[in-house]
Amino acid sequence: MPAKQQAAARNVFQNMQTYRNNSDSLEAARKPTMPGTKSDSAMEATRNLYEAMHRLQSINRELKSYVAVFLDSTSSQRTLQDYTRRITHCIIPALSKIASIIENSGKHIAPIAGAKIACDRIERAALKDAVDPTNKRKSVDYQILEMYAMKSSMALNPEQNKRCRSSRQSKVQENRLEITLPIPQNGTCYTKFEALEFIESKYPEHNLKGRSKAIDEMIRQKYIPCKRTAMYDMLKKRKEGRIVLNNEWSNGRPRIVDDKDIHQIVSNMHNSCGRAYGKEDINNIIVDHQKKKILEANHKPLCFQDEVNKNTLSNYVAQIALHGNISINQKVIPKTNTRITAENSSRGSISNVFLVATTHFVEVGNDDRDMLKQLRRLPEDTQLLYDLVTNACNGIPMFPVHPELITSTDESTQYIFGGQRAHKEKFTLVTKTSNRVRGTNAVYKFDDGKDMCGMRVKLTWTFNGTGECAPLFITVSGLNDRELPADKDLVVLKA
Repeated sequence: MPAKQQAAARNVFQNMQTYRNNSDSLEAARKPTMPGTKSDSAMEATRNLYEAMHRLQSINRELKSYVAVFLDSTSSQRTLQDYTRRITHCIIPALSKIASIIENSGKHIAPIAGAKIACDRIERAALKDAVDPTNKRKSVDYQILEMYAMKSSMALNPEQNKRCRSSRQSKVQENRLEITLPIPQNGTCYTKFEALEFIESKYPEHNLKGRSKAIDEMIRQKYIPCKRTAMYDMLKKRKEGRIVLNNEWSNGRPRIVDDKDIHQIVSNMHNSCGRAYGKEDINNIIVDHQKKKILEANHKPLCFQDEVNKNTLSNYVAQIALHGNISINQKVIPKTNTRITAENSSRGSISNVFLVATTHFVEVGNDDRDMLKQLRRLPEDTQLLYDLVTNACNGIPMFPVHPELITSTDESTQYIFGGQRAHKEKFTLVTKTSNRVRGTNAVYKFDDGKDMCGMRVKLTWTFNGTGECAPLFITVSGLNDRELPADKDLVVLKA
């Protein structure tokens, strides 16, 4: 090959190579880069959500224009087909992509793991309680969209609407069948124990025909949301002495904690104002609920697993966090059980009242009229304390101690320990009431671990009633002379 042709071929190859490299770089630039940190992932997810919001607004405007075209009697068949093709080829794929973007963005924005599973359970419960599957005029999806957009009375109070439908159906069925069923305690659906006890007492095992008709009637009136085989399986278990828990009805494997138990857990959390609950605390609560259910089923938990699966625990923590009265907290103060007992002790409160009564008043010869005039302007509790002290001293006039002579001492303990500290939870769950009063009552968590057993360094603060502060005292116990600091600015007092 001549030299000129070789040079030309070499130039063409180099140009093709350059074009391919440029194409690869452009393609790589088009591909989304993976975020490096969690904050980057959250920011990228937020950007995708806002982009999806703008596309939804575009779809909303586009569909409004399509409705106007469909309602226009002068629109040609070709125009209607063209707009229908746009919906099929553009609008529906765009909605599918937006749904995928929202689902992926939620994984990065959710503050705790298991949020998606908890939200899916809430959605299934809404479908189960609020949607009427027998409505042939409206599909299930349309009913959900209608409730979401219109905020109808069914969405606000689904139990009331379900109860009305059940009562209407029961009246019709009572006229048609011989079997009369008792009304459920909640008015809508039997519990498992209600259904089983009624079948076992009213229709014994030898009355198979009556038992079958009773189960069919329960299913027909939607008093039991399960199939006939499931009822026969539970009856067989009870006959053989196996455990049948009185939990919510489910088609698959029974849940460890149902929605009723979740509400009970949240209610119990409200009784402990200021306490924060971590994953270990939620694990113990779930285990206690399981043991309680076994005891209610007349069984004893001889061998029971004290730990819930890690993924299952995360899902239930997320479901509790999604409750309306629960807040996610990231700052708690560890307190030992001894300290919690001392802070909530009635003896400590009584001792404090007696201490104030015996140290904040002095005997005087005559009543001070100016002081008594000011005293009558104070709250009744303060006046009551003065009257009690005066009566205890046989009516001798009293005068309160001057504020500069009243001191208050508070100690803040710091723990010093060697080695690596135990794993600290990223977040805890507290009630919203605890967050509102955290300015006066700190959010705390039980901690009796080794972190609370190290060397204690006490910082002692002393103030008087006029706001003057004494020098700071630092108390460190367990040090010898060699371990004490030799700083001239620090006064060391040996005990």
